[in-house]
Amino acid sequence: MTAFPAHADVVFVGAGHNALVAAAYLLDAGRSVCLFEQMPRPGGWVQTAELGAPGFLHDRWSALHPAFVGGPVWAELGPDLERHGLEYVTAPLATASSLPGGRTAIVPVDPRSFAEELDRLGERAGWDAATAEAFADRVLAEAEAHVPGLSGLVLERHLTTPADLAAQSPNAGPGDHGAGENSLQQALTQRPIPAHRGGHRTLLPGAWLIGAATWPGPAVSGASGRAVARALIAAA
Repeated sequence: MTAFPAHADVVFVGAGHNALVAAAYLLDAGRSVCLFEQMPRPGGWVQTAELGAPGFLHDRWSALHPAFVGGPVWAELGPDLERHGLEYVTAPLATASSLPGGRTAIVPVDPRSFAEELDRLGERAGWDAATAEAFADRVLAEAEAHVPGLSGLVLERHLTTPADLAAQSPNAGPGDHGAGENSLQQALTQRPIPAHRGGHRTLLPGAWLIGAATWPGPAVSGASGRAVARALIAAA
C-alpha cells in the first residue's frame, strides 16, 4: 500500500496479532484505523507457511495458542474468525524432550508453566545452525528409543534457533520470541518492567503499548490488543 488515509481515529505502528485484535474491536465500534507494518506480512510471530513438502503447513514461530482459545478474545471474535477458516485443535502439552544427564524438557500450553520450565532448563545461549542440528539429532535419537522406527517416518525437519528469531524481527532482541525474558521477573503484570505493572498507556499522550512486551506477556492471546481497544472505546 502506498496511499494512506488522510485521517484515522487510531494508528497502529506494527501489525502483530495484538494490533489486529485491537483493530477488529475498534472497527466493530465504528472507529477508523490504520496499521503500519515493516514486515512483508501482518501478524507478527503468528505466521503459517509451507516450508517444504507440498500441502504441509507449519506455524513457524508462535506458541501458547491455548491462551488465545481459552480467553475472551476468541469468545468474542471467534465466530468471525471461524467464518474465515480458523480452527484450533489443542492438547495440554505441546511437546517434550529427553536431555543428557537424565533431564527432561516439557513444553506445556499454560504460559506460566512454560516460563517456569524455560527458567529451570537455563539453556538460553550458544545456539547456531550446527548446535541446532546436533540438538535435533539428539532429540530424535532419544525419541527413537521409545518409538522404534520413528526416524524413518520423518519426511523433513525445519529448525528455528534464537539467531533465526533475532534476524526475523527486532522485537526478538537477541533471540527471545517473548519480547523480553521468559522469566518470572518479567511475567504477566511485571511487563514491560515491574514499575509499570501491566500498564499499556505511556507518558506520551495518545500513545499506548501492546504486544508481547506488555501484560499479559508472550503467548498468542490477543489480550493486550483487546485491553487497549476497550480502553480507547470507553474513553470516547
